[in-house]
Amino acid sequence: MSDFPQSHTTTTTTTTVTSSRVHLDISYIKTLPGILRIVQIVLCIILFICSVSACNGAPWDTGSCGWGGFVGFVGFLLVLGWLLFHLFHVSDAAPSVPWLLIELIVYIIWTLFLFIAGIALAAMSGRYANKSSFIGGYYTQAHSSAGAGSFFAFAAAIVFGIQAFFIFRTWWSNRSAGRGPIQGHP
Repeated sequence: MSDFPQSHTTTTTTTTVTSSRVHLDISYIKTLPGILRIVQIVLCIILFICSVSACNGAPWDTGSCGWGGFVGFVGFLLVLGWLLFHLFHVSDAAPSVPWLLIELIVYIIWTLFLFIAGIALAAMSGRYANKSSFIGGYYTQAHSSAGAGSFFAFAAAIVFGIQAFFIFRTWWSNRSAGRGPIQGHP
């Protein structure tokens, strides 16, 4: 025992490993961006249903309701894709891709498309507002469905615009701080 030194030095090394693999993070749904995406999905589904119903009410006038249906359905698919993208942290697997910038561009374009769909459906609703009911109530159904679709298109445009603002703010702060394209993703 006399050989044992009275004092000694111990060095502890801690290694932090960041995961770059795809993994499920269900807590994303409880964040503001996650909640906004769920609201966007619901609004796009309702817009699609109203647009299809308006087309059924005026089968000879499918331009406005067809555009509203397209924007609602593809918007639903886009937002569902981005929701799954963030839920599974797909961006962690490819950090060199500017995901936030791509998402920002998609959201800005879709906000514009939703606004145009809202205007088109409002115009369609106005065309059938003062017409007397046609066989089976087509004019009334086209007026009501297009009006409701217009409301939900404008509501979705607002929510998409809010999401685009948050994405822009995150993208700009990452760009200003000199961080990569992924850190702090919404």
